[in-house]
Amino acid sequence: MPAIRTLLFCFFALTTHVFAQSTSQQQHSDISGTWFGELTLTNPDGKVSHDTAVLIVKQDGSSATGSIGRTVDQQTPFADGRVDDKSIRFHLDVGGGMDFSLHLDTGHLQGPATGKSMKAEVNLRPAPGLLPHQKLIEEITEAEKRYRIGARREYSCEESWWKTR
Repeated sequence: MPAIRTLLFCFFALTTHVFAQSTSQQQHSDISGTWFGELTLTNPDGKVSHDTAVLIVKQDGSSATGSIGRTVDQQTPFADGRVDDKSIRFHLDVGGGMDFSLHLDTGHLQGPATGKSMKAEVNLRPAPGLLPHQKLIEEITEAEKRYRIGARREYSCEESWWKTR
């Protein structure tokens, strides 16, 4: 009987150890890479604007370095990058500063960015595969054009509304 107890104890200890390792590996996703998508910014006056966002991240354990900006060519380095489970937090020290808190969910990094006078919602997806650099630039440039066209339409609607007043 003691041999069976010992055997059961060893089995449960081994099962618990394997489960803990697999859970730990699942929780610590590597988010290194280039991410692109959109940033929806709400100004203090309540006006909402949409823009593109490109995040470049290099994860090293629980710390992260990188930059964020409107395009691949317009990047600003972020500070205090921290990765925890499937989340990344960092501080951008521009325009009064903004704190980003993004969570990896269904292949997207999404979440809020808050500053002293404004807030934003960020929704990013991985840059397409391991595309050659030129193809990646083409994809991001095309996304930027789509957002700019949308912004021009909003402006045109607002402009025509003002003209009718």
